[in-house]
Amino acid sequence: MDCLVHFKEEAALLREANVVATGLDDALNGGQADEWRQLLAKAQSLPGQLESLRPRRARIRLRLQTTLGGTIHDASIRRLVERLSPELGEPLLQVRADLAEAWDTLAKLQFRQTAFVRICGDFIRRIIADGAGATPVGPRYGPHGRPVAATIGAVFAAKG
Repeated sequence: MDCLVHFKEEAALLREANVVATGLDDALNGGQADEWRQLLAKAQSLPGQLESLRPRRARIRLRLQTTLGGTIHDASIRRLVERLSPELGEPLLQVRADLAEAWDTLAKLQFRQTAFVRICGDFIRRIIADGAGATPVGPRYGPHGRPVAATIGAVFAAKG
């Protein structure tokens, strides 16, 4: 069962990716820059490793098509399991479900990290725009708690 071995290897790699992504998420939220840098170096190798699984998965799918008949799009683990005994089919379905869950978890972590980076980038953009006088600064309150007129102008000055 080549596909069972492949799926188990893919699931193990995805679990590793999820551990790294969770660590990155925790380090970002905790302000742990050193830990984040270490995990980032490890994370940069994972996409290549995951991509290397693609040709093997394509070969498995082609063999499934040959075995099951029909088109390449009809070749699926579910159709294979229908033809196998429960002793062989159940482990395949289980590892397939684990794999789907691992991919889903990784996608959610990546979405959270992307959102976090985007929020930080937007915050920095607003600080720079406000500091350069590109946008009006919102209402301000004076020492007595009353609103004072908003000032527009550069907080930063360029010296030439």
